[in-house]
Amino acid sequence: MTRPAPKGFTLVEAMVAGTVFLAVFAGLIGGFIFVAHQYAHQQKMTEALAVGEQVMEELLLVQRDDGSIVEGGTFSRTYNANGIEVPGGAYTVTWNVVAADPVPGVRSIDLRVQWAEKLGNRQLQLQSNRP
Repeated sequence: MTRPAPKGFTLVEAMVAGTVFLAVFAGLIGGFIFVAHQYAHQQKMTEALAVGEQVMEELLLVQRDDGSIVEGGTFSRTYNANGIEVPGGAYTVTWNVVAADPVPGVRSIDLRVQWAEKLGNRQLQLQSNRP
């Protein structure tokens, strides 16, 4: 008498299949987490750039004798993601003004935007000249 062929999977086959499935699933989850972190970083970077450009435009439009563009001065303000100046905002904007050599009467504005992320503090820098 012959035995009927067994149906289904053995325990070893099921364990191997489960291990392969978990390894693939862990890789996919890791990929999704990486993409989520990258998306958050790019969003923060975009917001910081918008805030920095807004402040730079304001500095380029103020009167020459305004206190915020005095040569040798370093100034700092905090802004939220919408570019509104608020105490303790997410973005700290710092700028200093120096004489732009070799052109007399021209000032160079160096502006830095700093913010915090999960992976550490980040910053970007903008520079412009004005009479």
